[in-house]
Amino acid sequence: YPEYPPVDEVKEEAMSAAAEQVHAFFFPWTESVRLFVHDDKDCELKQVAALIHGGDSAGAYQLAQTNLAQCKASHKNEKTLARALYDTGLAAMMSGNFDQARPLFTQAMQMKGADEAATALQVCNRAATGAAAVKEYEAKLAAIPAPSPISFAAQTAASQPSSSVAAPSPQTAQRGA
Repeated sequence: YPEYPPVDEVKEEAMSAAAEQVHAFFFPWTESVRLFVHDDKDCELKQVAALIHGGDSAGAYQLAQTNLAQCKASHKNEKTLARALYDTGLAAMMSGNFDQARPLFTQAMQMKGADEAATALQVCNRAATGAAAVKEYEAKLAAIPAPSPISFAAQTAASQPSSSVAAPSPQTAQRGA
């Protein structure tokens, strides 16, 4: 017969499986949203778009911030500036910087040229709410104490019948004397 796996290993796997099931129960969905990325040559939006499409949202956010500052300094037209604000907000949101993304989308909404900024702001708000819920869930999960290890010695002692021998009472002991 093969040896039984170590108890702690089995418990670890069971707790991990239970955590995954609880996570799937409370967060069973994924939401796909399609947002546009502007790839204009002005304000180097094409480079930012390439990084976003390549999955480098942090790099896209850094580049977009630099490009936005240059775009503002060069006094580009309102449409181009709105698109630069939007793309910077999109990169911020995709990298998890929701608080930085919101004002960028709001500024883009106030200009002409980034009509999808309102939709992106709604998506940003939902994503921030979802991220906060996941963070709260993970904090609660981390606060659950780890189960204590099971000891075979404790189980063996508890499973064996106890044989008790009654000690003679003082009265019984005196009668015999």
